[in-house]
Amino acid sequence: MLPDDRHSRAAGPRKEWMIADFDSAELTNNVGGLINISEHRQTAAIRYVTCRTTFVRDDAVKGTDGHSLLIEYDLTNLGEPGELLVPKFAMGMCALDLSGFNTLNFYLKGMERRDQPHHVRVALSDRSGALAVYLLRGVTSDWRHFGIPFEKMKGRLDWTAVETFELVFDTIIDGWPERAGLCLDRVSVSQE
Repeated sequence: MLPDDRHSRAAGPRKEWMIADFDSAELTNNVGGLINISEHRQTAAIRYVTCRTTFVRDDAVKGTDGHSLLIEYDLTNLGEPGELLVPKFAMGMCALDLSGFNTLNFYLKGMERRDQPHHVRVALSDRSGALAVYLLRGVTSDWRHFGIPFEKMKGRLDWTAVETFELVFDTIIDGWPERAGLCLDRVSVSQE
């Protein structure tokens, strides 16, 4: 699949590639990657727990005329005493070549009837498992667009073979509750 050429009134020509808009409500994204990869990566101190996902009629741009992805976790009664459980969502990106782009874009919204997320760790990984990470602040119960310049992400990544997009509910930094969720929509990359 090739990226779309879109035009922005303020910035002139803009190149954008939609990776996942979730409108099809299918288990694969726009580039053929799986929506929720079950990954059991862990360290001696941390065990990552795969989040549960559901498609909901609440699109960041189109309202009830489209879908977003509800990402939830519940750590109640999981793990051993003292074990640090970290909820994580991972989406496949099929070794995409993102070298012609410089910004990761998406919309996030915390769930209204749940404890509100504040910080989310956003990561991209390549074939070797290397990560580029950004600590995202400011997630609220309203849809909000986030645009993260690649240069602001920490870590080295092979931008010609990006394998996954990850959201990590960072229990270490933000003290996440045992149960929480957020909606994700319109994941794309662009050249700004």
